[in-house]
Amino acid sequence: MEIVNEAEILTESAPENRPTEFPTKYIFEELDRAGVRYALLRGHDELFQDLDYLEIDLLVHEKDVKILKDRLKPYGFVEVPSWGHAPHRFVISFSKKIGQWVKLDIVTELCYGQPIRKYKIDLAHFCLDNRLRNGLCVLAPEFELLTTLLHCLLDKGRFDPKHKQRLLFLAGKVKGNRSSAAVLEALSQRNVSEVLNWNRIRQLILNQDWTTLLGMQPFLEASLSQKGSLRSTWRHLSNKVVRKMRPLFLAIRKRGVSVVLLAPDGAGKSTLAQRLVNDKILRARLIYMGTNVEAATIKLPFTRPLARLVKSMRAGKREKTPFGMILRLLNLLNKIAEHWYRCLMARYALLRGRFVVFDRFVYDSWIQKRRRTLWKRFRNILFDAPCPTPDLVFLLDADGEVLYARKGEHSPEWIDAQRAGYHKLMEILPQMTVVDASQSADNVRKEVTRLIWNKYGNTGSRSGNGSSS
Repeated sequence: MEIVNEAEILTESAPENRPTEFPTKYIFEELDRAGVRYALLRGHDELFQDLDYLEIDLLVHEKDVKILKDRLKPYGFVEVPSWGHAPHRFVISFSKKIGQWVKLDIVTELCYGQPIRKYKIDLAHFCLDNRLRNGLCVLAPEFELLTTLLHCLLDKGRFDPKHKQRLLFLAGKVKGNRSSAAVLEALSQRNVSEVLNWNRIRQLILNQDWTTLLGMQPFLEASLSQKGSLRSTWRHLSNKVVRKMRPLFLAIRKRGVSVVLLAPDGAGKSTLAQRLVNDKILRARLIYMGTNVEAATIKLPFTRPLARLVKSMRAGKREKTPFGMILRLLNLLNKIAEHWYRCLMARYALLRGRFVVFDRFVYDSWIQKRRRTLWKRFRNILFDAPCPTPDLVFLLDADGEVLYARKGEHSPEWIDAQRAGYHKLMEILPQMTVVDASQSADNVRKEVTRLIWNKYGNTGSRSGNGSSS
């Protein structure tokens, strides 16, 4: 097989004047130092783009996966459960420096299919033995073309614009190369299917006849099913069962992380909470624990009607009438029941391995300077008892003048008094971290996200990939 210049392969289809350095270059440098046998499967151009989320598809020799994880662990990479997604393993890190999630989608064998990768293609060792190197290891053009085509046909069921562009480029690269064409023809017939005749495939790609290419999908799947029927069936059934049992596995082996956000008014607590909910990796479950009915994320069916009746009663000054007293009692009982229900839902989400973010918490009531009557103490016990102990508590803190300028609802002196109360909680809450809320909202988000991910990685629970042969 003719060795093609890899630098030319990587850059010819990319924009001109693109820098040779990219933010995640340290990953590949570390893998090279450790002697890990890997190859980038696809998505080279995305390494240079400014993205909040970057997914890198890597083919890695099965004996080098542990080395990879050990060498990248100091960079904050954590393997997350991937039960039911065999042979894929997911190793994820959040880099505060570049403000970016980096997800390594690692495979040790090439399997295709949707939604379950049930068709194993014996190409992995060919890809690794013939990889090209220039800063990082990539597939040779023949192998990248074949694997990208299989990915589009069997995994995606479509040709995305970026894949069309790359396939066109690769087909042009190997068009006049007889050794490359011979390799593709041999690989297609031996490892995939007679359906993929290279001369016809090349011509369809160069003609951009994507519809005809997609029409080959059912014939390709039928051929692959016939070649490895028992293995394909086993992969399909075992992965399907593991996916159904995933919640049970998570409850046993990988609990979620609970986060409490505390802050004076104007510190950006609600903004941060929503960004954690929208985060592509965390996808946190937001649970509002305050009394504002409109802001509630979890509420009982009677909460809103009772709130309207109580508001109407107070407006008419009928609190001390028999009806008013009954209504207040019902409202109190509903609040207690709703609070316990929220706590129960939070515990359930944590058992399922979810990230849970509490907007407001019982800690807010701990800093209030009110006379502690016997009834209030009993009431506090009712509200404190069901709350899960949070893994992390973040206090978004800034000077009262700064926060007053943002929102203008309370005086700087009132805000500073509230801040002092929160700071005293640090004496009894060792998991509390103070975050500078005077910085930009994006920097606050980056710092908090990094700390959450570090906590998740240090839970001490093993994670598995639910692989099956």
